[in-house]
Amino acid sequence: MEIKILDKNKKLKHILSSAEGDNIFFNDKYTSALSTGAETFQTDTNLSDIEEGEYVLFNWHEKHKMMQIKTTEDVEHIDSTVKNIYSEFVGIELLNSYAREFKHEGNMTKLLGTILQGTNYEIGYVSPDVDAITAYYSISEPTAVYTILQNVITSYDNCEFEFDVDVIDCILGKYKFLINVYANGERGNKTYKRFEYNFNSYGMKRKGDITDFCSGLIGVGVNGITFKDIEWRPEDNPPLFKPMGDDFLIDPEAHEMLNNGGKVILGKYKSDATTPIDLLWDTYYKLQEIKQTKFVYDIPVYMTDEDYENTDVGDTVYVINDKFEPSVQLEARIGHLEISFTDRDKNKITLSNYKEVRSKIKNIDSNTIIKDTIDQLTGFKGKLTQADID
Repeated sequence: MEIKILDKNKKLKHILSSAEGDNIFFNDKYTSALSTGAETFQTDTNLSDIEEGEYVLFNWHEKHKMMQIKTTEDVEHIDSTVKNIYSEFVGIELLNSYAREFKHEGNMTKLLGTILQGTNYEIGYVSPDVDAITAYYSISEPTAVYTILQNVITSYDNCEFEFDVDVIDCILGKYKFLINVYANGERGNKTYKRFEYNFNSYGMKRKGDITDFCSGLIGVGVNGITFKDIEWRPEDNPPLFKPMGDDFLIDPEAHEMLNNGGKVILGKYKSDATTPIDLLWDTYYKLQEIKQTKFVYDIPVYMTDEDYENTDVGDTVYVINDKFEPSVQLEARIGHLEISFTDRDKNKITLSNYKEVRSKIKNIDSNTIIKDTIDQLTGFKGKLTQADID
């Protein structure tokens, strides 16, 4: 495995190897997060002339990863010094690129065309499924481009961003920077790799969290606007029913799943929306995000060379662990990947977008796609009264 160190103009400066040699790297960790597209890389090296502001470039799963070095630290040892470098994906520079006031109504390609003007990034792949969605978004003051991208994820059905780089000539420092947008569930491969305790996984953690759970939200927009004067009627087939005069939106399915003695669990959501209808849609999308208990599975894994080469963030895998009560039998996606190129014992994945399966995974061939999932919760059949809300 090799990584390249680029100078501040992104031109080749060093090549480091994970094998023995004059220029080496070790104690490394690469992380990739599905929900935000964020990536980091840190490592130790025996080279002393690497500086903050320079770049790391390497190839992972046939894609180039470029990180800017944010911090360095020199550590003294008995007969030498070691430099630790910490770097973050170059897409983070979009936190320092600002879009000015605008109102957006349209698809993802139109939005990217607006906010990427004047940045180093271009539009890459955009999923047709994402581009088929018309969403509304507006800002009334300068806002970081990266912040806008994170804000519109739910508006475009939980789409997934990837910050990509095409290497044209690293000797001359020529590159093309792209933003790829995948539909929810599209990024990664459906490998159905099986992670089983006492085989290639040990020390799993399962965390349930209802800290942010709400079954209803009060929406507040710019200058205190509300959506009191908007009605979503059942005959118009809206996503939820919203009577005239209510400044809140309730999800009956979430209310049935969890409530305070029949009372709706209300929260307040502040949006950048400048119109009541935009605020209503923003509130709806936020409610879909927080209306359920969040489970996170943290799984230390051992990867063989084959596993290592065929596992990436976004992949769909199987997880089996009978030590838990109830037992863990999941089809899930890798939401966070943490790997080392030099020490396979440090590999770890965190799961997201999981669904439990009834079928006995242990008795099914690993290539079989499990379609038998737990029945979804039915919608709340009763009618909410004012007493439920108060």
